[in-house]
Amino acid sequence: MPGRKPLRSKKSSTGLPKRRTKPQIVTPVITSDGSILIHPSHYQSSHFGSRLTLLQKRLLATQERLIAEDSRHDNHLIAMRHADEWHHQRAHHDGDSTYIANDRMRVAKHYAPIHTLLELVGGRGLKGKSILHVAGSTGVYARYLRDQLQMRPVVLDIDRLSLHDAHHERQIKTVVRANAIIEKKHTGRYIIPRGKRIAVPEYETTRLPFADKSFKFVISDHFLFANYHRGVGGFESHGGSIERSEETLPELNRVLEKGGYAIIGSIHGQSLSDIRRYQVGHTIHGFVVERAYDGYLSPVAKGNPPIFIILRKVREAE
Repeated sequence: MPGRKPLRSKKSSTGLPKRRTKPQIVTPVITSDGSILIHPSHYQSSHFGSRLTLLQKRLLATQERLIAEDSRHDNHLIAMRHADEWHHQRAHHDGDSTYIANDRMRVAKHYAPIHTLLELVGGRGLKGKSILHVAGSTGVYARYLRDQLQMRPVVLDIDRLSLHDAHHERQIKTVVRANAIIEKKHTGRYIIPRGKRIAVPEYETTRLPFADKSFKFVISDHFLFANYHRGVGGFESHGGSIERSEETLPELNRVLEKGGYAIIGSIHGQSLSDIRRYQVGHTIHGFVVERAYDGYLSPVAKGNPPIFIILRKVREAE
């Protein structure tokens, strides 16, 4: 058109036209012992490349909601304060002090991927549903589930101080202290009244004090199939085997309703070679792997280790 100036390419400081570059796709970084980052502590849109899937967009939105939850309750400040206190009190509780004082699992933002998957399978039907958070720490995420989604959470953890905070500071009605170390000599089932706080480590993840079909959902992040190689009781510390975590699945099956879900995240897949078989369609102990994702909630490529898996109960465990 007359009078319109021709478009010119923007030039860089070198005088050459600037080239558009696509955002680099960042992949999870794992050391040879599987002991460090398997998904980022804070997701950014640049992590996903130029095109985000609908699920990844949901993940970013979920992260913002959980960041707001942390800000609303000063979760970061409380977590750091408690970490200092727990280091000083480590002689008075069970477990590895480095793990116990880890504040990452004591902020709601940490659970953004798990929550994204929970909303994926639960849709709008989460209100009023019962959910068991295995290794639920101080209950920061359980409080969000209760207050924002009107779910009925139960927190299970080995650390007595974490459960004290969950029960007294965050008013999680039912918390259970359970030892992750499997002891096969125990075979009994124990039922607890709603609202009772278990003060002694009577239970293990293979022997939970709940009636059959008590929950619609079970979630675990940085616990089941997490290989820390630090000798923390219950984690996979013996040569990368996943046997110990798999032995918990029949019990999770028992406490889940038929059609219920176990959502397991932050799997240290590079250290657990056997986890590669957990592809979509894999069956074990009455569960079927319905979905499997990498650390950025992209469907995991066949043969690669998943970081997040969704197990659906399709039958009773044998």
